Amino acid sequence: MTTRKEMLQAAIDSNRLEIIHIDKDEVHQADTLAKLSSVTIDAYSDAGAARKQKYHRRAARQLKTLAKVLGLTTPEYDLRSNKGGIAVCGEITLHTDKLYVQVSQSCFGVGNEIMFRTCDGRKDYGSSRSGHNHFTSASRLDNVEDFAAGLRRAGVI
Repeated sequence: MTTRKEMLQAAIDSNRLEIIHIDKDEVHQADTLAKLSSVTIDAYSDAGAARKQKYHRRAARQLKTLAKVLGLTTPEYDLRSNKGGIAVCGEITLHTDKLYVQVSQSCFGVGNEIMFRTCDGRKDYGSSRSGHNHFTSASRLDNVEDFAAGLRRAGVI
């Protein structure tokens, strides 16, 4: 019987799996959302839990800045953080009456960490009244002003 460790090593040896290790110092240096998104976010270890906490704080800060750049006041939006379980990244959401923006590690891979769409009120979590889901890279939120301008150009807001 093959052990899990042997299976992982075989996957690494055949170039099907890349193991990325980040030590505690690198977690503190990884201050952009794009850099934080480039590694798996989970809470299987203390370092992973710290990385997940930092990811949620950074994404929430960027989404709050986005709301401000869009001219929204606190009563005009909800900002939610759902950390999920230890195996997942969870998601951070900015929800207005007309816009829904969610940051998470996507099953679609790197470069699709931000999902945004139009919505019909803050109780609209994805219905026939919602706009289509659009995906983009977490790096877009590292420059909030440009992301907001892109949302305006696209007519999302």
